[in-house]
Amino acid sequence: MRNRTNSGGVVAENASMLFSTSATGGAGIVPLITASVLGLHAVGFLVGYLVPRKVFDFRERTSRTISIETGMQNSALAVVLARSIGAPSIASLPGALSATAHSCMGSILAAFWRGADKRGSKSTEN
Repeated sequence: MRNRTNSGGVVAENASMLFSTSATGGAGIVPLITASVLGLHAVGFLVGYLVPRKVFDFRERTSRTISIETGMQNSALAVVLARSIGAPSIASLPGALSATAHSCMGSILAAFWRGADKRGSKSTEN
């Protein structure tokens, strides 16, 4: 079997296990990985915003930037590290799914904040 380090290759390699019901008592592993990945990045975005803003009294824009940088850590590195130490193929899967999740979550958060800024500037003009 080829050593795949890109996200698509890792997911394809583990597709049968992803949707298998025997490994987790009938539920499949997807909900567990999804909840873990979303929770990890949500906490990263939240803590990355609150600590600079509330603890260090940074400006709003700086706190938002730190939030995005904290929540969008390099998940592909998790895949490469798992592969480099010879871990089972399934060990790379959370990192592969995480790369997609943090990209989507970070983009949505940035769009939300941009929209909030535009709504705020319109309300101050009226």
